[in-house]
Amino acid sequence: RGAAIYSTLLELHVSVTDMTECMCMLDGRFDQLRILYITVYRNLPRSLNLEHEQKLLPNLRIFSFCCKEKINNFDESIVPLLRRMLNLEELDLNIIVKCNENFIDGDTLKKDIIIYIPRLYKFTFNICSTIDHRNQTNFPLNKHIEKTFKYFSNNQIITCIDHFQEE
Repeated sequence: RGAAIYSTLLELHVSVTDMTECMCMLDGRFDQLRILYITVYRNLPRSLNLEHEQKLLPNLRIFSFCCKEKINNFDESIVPLLRRMLNLEELDLNIIVKCNENFIDGDTLKKDIIIYIPRLYKFTFNICSTIDHRNQTNFPLNKHIEKTFKYFSNNQIITCIDHFQEE
């Protein structure tokens, strides 16, 4: 009975505890799913060793992802997940990402995500990148970050860089 629900569900709005639950939902059982809105509440695990992690999601057209806590492994979790969505048309990301060296900018989004989703025509995002600058003296300027969004024509891009001292 449950398999019939999985195979016929076209749209799903769901909140889950962590990224492991999100990945389990995208293991192929919802193979007809076209629209998915997902909110993750707890921090993402350091590593995701799930065998279904690489299954493609060709029917997914609209994906909205919101994570309420800081993501420590964007390149290992979010990027591979989005690359599985080959026919995605609309993407909404609302995330906070801990970066090691560089902010997530327009160049990063194009190189790591957008070129892998050729049908994407609407990309809405609120990405807050955080970097520990204790040992760094050369900070990027807001103008430099803005220039990396040159590929996002006909869109309103607002960038803001704030520097905070750890207490």
